[in-house]
Amino acid sequence: MNISIIIPYWKREKQIELMFSSLAEQIPSGVEAEVLVCDSHSGGQIEEIIMRAQEVHPCLNIRHLQCENIVAQKRNVGIREARHDLLIFLDDDCVPQADYLKNVFLDVGNNPGVILCGEIRFPASLVGGSNYYRYRDSKHPTFSSRPFRELDQWSFVSMNMVAKKRDLIQAGLFYDERFIGYGCEDHEFPWRILKAGMKIRMGRFCIDHHEYDGDIVKYKRKIFCTARDGMYMLSCLAPEIVHSHRKLRMIETIYSVKGISTVLARTLFSILFNRYLCRAVELFLQKTDAKRNFYFSRAYRYVLLCNYLAGVRSREDRLTQASVGAGWYD
Repeated sequence: MNISIIIPYWKREKQIELMFSSLAEQIPSGVEAEVLVCDSHSGGQIEEIIMRAQEVHPCLNIRHLQCENIVAQKRNVGIREARHDLLIFLDDDCVPQADYLKNVFLDVGNNPGVILCGEIRFPASLVGGSNYYRYRDSKHPTFSSRPFRELDQWSFVSMNMVAKKRDLIQAGLFYDERFIGYGCEDHEFPWRILKAGMKIRMGRFCIDHHEYDGDIVKYKRKIFCTARDGMYMLSCLAPEIVHSHRKLRMIETIYSVKGISTVLARTLFSILFNRYLCRAVELFLQKTDAKRNFYFSRAYRYVLLCNYLAGVRSREDRLTQASVGAGWYD
């Protein structure tokens, strides 16, 4: 079973070297594997890294492709350019664990015609020494708790996905390239998968998410951008998806519908979820990050909700779509 591995890439040189090494160690004899590094002229040492990896790992046929700096477009380029039918999608900071490809082949064989999303974990060294990574790791489900569970548009993950090219092409399933910057193209895409009558399930193939130097302050920025840009675009293109999530539907209604009740709700939110209290909680989380006895998941949820609401309130001040995308990646 030959494979095409699609990696939307942007300036993660250390991680992609680890990915090449891990994949090369797992390629079975007789299997052709191509790796499509879908870049956007990110520069740095990526050309040298690819040349060196190709010499050290001849079992990998690495192709360096260029397109616009839009993650949806990068994945679409990978789909169109792939030479093999079995597609594996990995983000550029996702390093496959041992037996990753073995489990991919097993799960695909047991789930014909199904889109599969694998398990996501943070390295144990990070989880054991940081409450932030402990919180992030806790938000990802485990395969063992419910094997091959059915996934929907909210539990789907693009960063560790397996699909057949012919299934995607026949159904006309590509990522919507109007999503730029950060977030939500991987909520809209599975929505259309399900509407096409296909199923999405969780597989056992697992990656380690190598996010270096992460903390709650950097992560809150992603949540802010998701609310301001990604969720705004999703609500414009497919509001029924947003309405399928009870909490998101409530927030969108409060900030979009005029009326006395929504004004009162916005006022209450501004009091309970204000930037001063949020900053105090952030500082507490930063200072106690290495102290496992000071782990409070609700504190992380509070900070993220504060920044999500701030992103919703900032939609009127959005830059142009091109500036949003460039600003996020820069």
